[in-house]
Amino acid sequence: MNPDSPASISATDQAEGLRNIFGQPYAKAYVLASALDADSTVAIGLGTAHSLRKADHKVLLIDEVPLNQRQGLAGFSYPVQYDLGQAFSNLIGIEKCIREVDENLWFASSARIHQYFKTKKTRGPALDIRLHQLGMNIDYFVIATTDPFNPVLSLYSKEINYIVIASVNSDSLVKTLGLIKELTLTGTEKPIPVMMVGGLDRKEGEQAFERLKTAATQYLEQPIELLCWVGATSLGELSTQETDTTVKKKDLLLPAGLFKQMANKIAS
Repeated sequence: MNPDSPASISATDQAEGLRNIFGQPYAKAYVLASALDADSTVAIGLGTAHSLRKADHKVLLIDEVPLNQRQGLAGFSYPVQYDLGQAFSNLIGIEKCIREVDENLWFASSARIHQYFKTKKTRGPALDIRLHQLGMNIDYFVIATTDPFNPVLSLYSKEINYIVIASVNSDSLVKTLGLIKELTLTGTEKPIPVMMVGGLDRKEGEQAFERLKTAATQYLEQPIELLCWVGATSLGELSTQETDTTVKKKDLLLPAGLFKQMANKIAS
């Protein structure tokens, strides 16, 4: 066979040829919709982004959690001057909102994007299109939020992937159902993956998920699937002194395995 014939072209050469024709693909957007406290939500977003970065993926971490919800965090994981809401309102260029913070890792704040949306000034094109036009080749958006809102999420990308993060505590069931309700408004047909966090053992985590699954089916007719259960202990559970005011008793000690499992799901 002639080595220069089309049949002998390698898959790598074919992929490179497609890139030359069509350009780099758009970033894939993943929303981490969390029913946990604000600080834990921010930590999961940060840990997941770093796990993806270490796996040689180019990641933009977007922090949607408002500053006034945070208890132990004084500010953003990385200081930034502008909010993405300002860029979507055409007040500044999108490049001014994004900070390169490490190899393969960029950061942006969207903590005020809901406020800008309410002024009816935000508009497209979506973030993945804007960055593609600027020549920024990002593999994944990791969007950490406690309040997913579909019209705002569409500003990041027209194709959004969801992962719900839920607590095993029964009092968080209603909050988690509220998150799932918002995510289903766009008519998602696939089961929404859910990560259960907390509890004494896997059995407790799986039982909590089954209660959530029953409620999601009964009230929302939305299928969900268990991504995994991750054990997590609060500082309050470890503290032996109830009067110790230096311990933030609700702070969760999140194991590193949580971030790796989340990153594996995104990159799979």
